[in-house]
Amino acid sequence: MFGSRSKELSSMLLTVKLDLEKANEEKSKLQKELDYSKSRVKELEGKIAGSSIPDLEESMKVSIAEYEGLKKLYEAKIKEFEDSRVKREQEFAREAALARHNLENEIAGNRRDNENFVADTVNNFSETYNYYLNQIKVLMDALGQVAQQAGKTLFQGDVEALKANFSQQLVDALKSGTDKLTGAEGELIVIGASEGHVDTQETRPETEKSAEVTKEAVEEAAQAVEKTAEAVEKTAEAAQDTVTEAAEKAAKTIDQQQKRRRRRKPRRNA
Repeated sequence: MFGSRSKELSSMLLTVKLDLEKANEEKSKLQKELDYSKSRVKELEGKIAGSSIPDLEESMKVSIAEYEGLKKLYEAKIKEFEDSRVKREQEFAREAALARHNLENEIAGNRRDNENFVADTVNNFSETYNYYLNQIKVLMDALGQVAQQAGKTLFQGDVEALKANFSQQLVDALKSGTDKLTGAEGELIVIGASEGHVDTQETRPETEKSAEVTKEAVEEAAQAVEKTAEAVEKTAEAAQDTVTEAAEKAAKTIDQQQKRRRRRKPRRNA
């Protein structure tokens, strides 16, 4: 678009240049005619010096007639040149104003397009950020539930149950979190803050045996905790691939559903 405007302005400038060259040619022609008139005056002056009065009067009449004719011709040509110059200046001013107006409209349109592009980019970034933030919160809630259940099982002293069920609980919790992200129909659900954790007082057995714990029981509990920590570490490493797969599945599912929603979105009436 800018290239076409530049070509138009170049064409206008070329036309003006040609008009000026033509005017210079006319000026040169007029100058030659003026020089001829001056030479005629000098010639008449020479004739006056060696001519009789009757011949001089006749010659003067002829010269005056020639001069009047040339004067009218020059005045007509000068007026024609001035009219042409004024006309071309007006045309050039109109064309320049139109080109400037079109260019300003084009710049304003490009500015609006750029502003809309920036706004859309910011909105898309915000939506993407919120989406992944919600996804992380859901998965973290799921992991928190597994950790609570593991802590409850460990507190009850059922180490074998913890070792046997922790991995499956982790996988089930991650799957549940993924289902929460997509909803019943695959729609993205914005998850709010967690509703809170279960008070540890409520998870404790009704009868506490802290007063009856012996030295051997303490050592056994310490060993159980150590073994449980090792089991949790190994299970976490094994669950890493499961977490990644679940997250990728959630992202893929939501992306597909968003594409389907965009295709189903009705067009606005023109």
